[in-house]
Amino acid sequence: MAGSPVKRSFAGATLDYIGARYVGAGPETCSYTTQAIQIPLRDGVELAADLYEPELPDGKAPTGLILIQCCYGRGAGISFLYARVFAARGFQALFVSTRGTHGSGGTFDPGNHEQSDSQDIVAWMRQQPWYHGSFATLGPSYLGYSQWALLHDPPPDCVAAVIAVGPHDQGWHAWGTGSGIHSTPDILDFLSEHLAKNGKYKNPPARIFVTGSEEWRSMPTWPPSTQPKTLYLQEGNCLGSKKPVQDVSPGTFTFDPLEPTPSIGGNQMSAGGRVDDSAYADRSDVLAFTSEPLSEDLEILGIPSVHLIHASDSPFVDLFLRISEVDDRGVSHNITELYQALDPSRDTSQPLVLDLQDCAHRFRVGTRVRLIIAGGSFPMYARSLGTGEDRLRSDTTVPQKHTVTISGGVSQLILPVNAAV
Repeated sequence: MAGSPVKRSFAGATLDYIGARYVGAGPETCSYTTQAIQIPLRDGVELAADLYEPELPDGKAPTGLILIQCCYGRGAGISFLYARVFAARGFQALFVSTRGTHGSGGTFDPGNHEQSDSQDIVAWMRQQPWYHGSFATLGPSYLGYSQWALLHDPPPDCVAAVIAVGPHDQGWHAWGTGSGIHSTPDILDFLSEHLAKNGKYKNPPARIFVTGSEEWRSMPTWPPSTQPKTLYLQEGNCLGSKKPVQDVSPGTFTFDPLEPTPSIGGNQMSAGGRVDDSAYADRSDVLAFTSEPLSEDLEILGIPSVHLIHASDSPFVDLFLRISEVDDRGVSHNITELYQALDPSRDTSQPLVLDLQDCAHRFRVGTRVRLIIAGGSFPMYARSLGTGEDRLRSDTTVPQKHTVTISGGVSQLILPVNAAV
């Protein structure tokens, strides 16, 4: 079911003009119409959507179709950012309200229906006379999550995705670095290149912001070619390039679910980002291994890896790993991290190989590298109860003692180092 297309009003055109000036989108190439649509899903639910169609000369096709799935409504502000600014520059935009939100049927149950619903939307699009054979997806936050849900089984006609900020990073890598609304010109060129193949996008495939040196870089690929640098976990909570001897005592700590290790910064929407996390090093439920001050700059580009010979007195445990930088005042700030619930049936005689999140950071001369190992990060992640019971519903808890073997260099941090530095 669809309504009649409605031409853009004078007030709408004025708002679009002001908004485009603010985000640096450049001049419009056309006007557009908006059409209210209902999209049927396989279970009988219908989703409310608006189709934005550029008004183009006869015989001229749209630049491409952009699919946006959103739970926040389709009002003037959000529709400008993710639909109208693109429709006024030749793109079609299908702006869909998620199940159970803003006119769409069903019940909003985030994380439960997005994969199947997004596939149904794409199947429906392919049957429409205005569909030209390919599309892209767009949007941050929940709009980014809905893209990941679709890309779990990527349709072959989805040729590009712009996920500026998503639940995979909660935005701490993106906000304030140019990945927000002021990247609209780059997004326009990127979508023009991948939807219309007009060659407007001049940037290399990867643009990376390197913290520490605080600069953007263009790269032909990500991760780039690097050389591994191994830092061994050493006695006395040290981290260095020299292998420990064979009879070094292991590192131990106990995670207590009733007094869990707190989340400090990182991938949180509130109080997240890069923060002072020096407090970890003073906690008894954390191991913090720290290098000597660096004699030269050290730049890491890619995915750091931690190899641990790890055991615990309960098979039901989690590990929280973080790499931080310690400055010359002894203040530590986080760089990248990983949270992992361990397999209860794992072979503890074999090393755990744990890859942290991608990062690009330059440790300046005089700073130190710190590896943090803990058994939790609460409330960012639900506590390990130590019992194997449902960690959200059970009230039975068991403290968990962790042991990390460091003798002979069996536990180590491997950094992907830019050899050109």
